Amino acid sequence: MSKMATSEIMLEETPYLNLTTRGRKTGLRHSVELWFAYEEGRLLFLAHEDSSWWKNIAMTPRVEVEVSEILFQGKGRLAPERLEHVFALFRKKYGPSQVERWYGEQRGERKIKLGGKNKTGSIVATFGNHFIMNEALEDFGQLGLKCEVAKDHIVTIHLGKASEELAEKVRKIIRGHYGYVEPS
Repeated sequence: MSKMATSEIMLEETPYLNLTTRGRKTGLRHSVELWFAYEEGRLLFLAHEDSSWWKNIAMTPRVEVEVSEILFQGKGRLAPERLEHVFALFRKKYGPSQVERWYGEQRGERKIKLGGKNKTGSIVATFGNHFIMNEALEDFGQLGLKCEVAKDHIVTIHLGKASEELAEKVRKIIRGHYGYVEPS
């Protein structure tokens, strides 16, 4: 197998990569872990409206991509005309339910709901990998919160009699570790 063929297989099978852009305001390096699709020598991404990385590419197209400790450099560009095609590639790679979970309309509407008379509740969050999740678990532990882990990257954080202030601290930890709050 040639080196190129090995690289292509790696890109098709790897679930996520690190993309580094230059901050459009600061000029500093900005890295983010992303899902991606690989097709015909190109890496394709989907962005959330509030993501900074795509805004950085619009300003400075030069990017670095790290996949399994291999670093690539290239030029990024926005391609809204390919959006439906990229969604189809993502559905094929990650499954329709996962793509809807992360990129569907519900994502922007996710809120933590504290219910019942005692305002008890829990937050379910998903993290991209177990290293990031473990860091978040340490932070939750420092707040005295109990957590349960499922499927190696999904965490239920039990708030008990929580205030909205505590729920916001938990949301901040989740965002700080690139996690996502699951729809309730």
